Amino acid sequence: MAISALANCDYKTALKLIQKYTIIGVPDASQLPESHVIRVDVPLGTSELKDVHRTYLQGRNFDVDYLITKYGLKATGLMGFYKLRIFIPIFYNNTMVSYQCRDITNKHEAKYLPCQKEFEVIHHKHTLYNIDNAKGSTCIVVEGVIDAWRLGDGAVATFGTSTTVEQHFLIASRFKKAVILFDKEKVAQQKARNIGIQLEGLGVEARIAQLNEHKDPAEIPDGEVDDIKSCLLLA
Repeated sequence: MAISALANCDYKTALKLIQKYTIIGVPDASQLPESHVIRVDVPLGTSELKDVHRTYLQGRNFDVDYLITKYGLKATGLMGFYKLRIFIPIFYNNTMVSYQCRDITNKHEAKYLPCQKEFEVIHHKHTLYNIDNAKGSTCIVVEGVIDAWRLGDGAVATFGTSTTVEQHFLIASRFKKAVILFDKEKVAQQKARNIGIQLEGLGVEARIAQLNEHKDPAEIPDGEVDDIKSCLLLA
C-alpha cells in the first residue's frame, strides 16, 4: 500500500493515518449532524409487508415474521420507481443510513434498487449490510442482503461483488479475519480474490470459501446453515 511505504509504517498504522487525514474511511453515523442522522426518506407508500411479499419470502424458505423483526423489512407501494419490492433498511450503529429495495416479481432487470444518493445518510457502498450484527473477530463476507439473511449474525454483505475502499477499511477496523463467500461464478470468484488481496494488505487474514452443493449462500437449507457457518468461522 502506497501510504504504508511513504510513511514507513505497517498497514494498520497506515489505515489509521488514512482515516484521520482523509474523508475516505470508516463511516461513523454517530458523528453526523443530528438533523442529518434522524431519518432517511423512504419511498412513498412504504408499509407493512403484504401477502404477495410474504409469499415471495416464503418461496425462498424464510421465516417472514423473523425477518421483519430482525431486519425491519417493509413493502413498497404498487406504483412508482420502487413499486412491488421489499424495502430493506440498512443500519449502521443502530441508525438507518440507507436502504435497498428488492424486486419480488423477478421481471425487472434490476433486482435491487438502492436509495438515491442524495437521500442517504451514508452511501450504501460505504458500509456493510448487517454490520451491527457481526460482533466477533471474524466475519463472513457475502454479496447480497439475502445471503446475509440466510447466514445471520456474523455475515456482512457488500451489495454486490464490487467493493469500495470504505468497505475494506470498515472490515479492517472491525475484524481480524474475513471469510469471503461469493457465488461460484468465475467473475464473482475473481472479485472475491481481489477483495482478499485488499484486506490482506490492511492486516486482515482473508480466506476465500466456496459452497460445494449450492450456487450461492441464499440457497443453503436451514438445516445446514449452522454447520456451514461454524466451519466458515472456524476455518
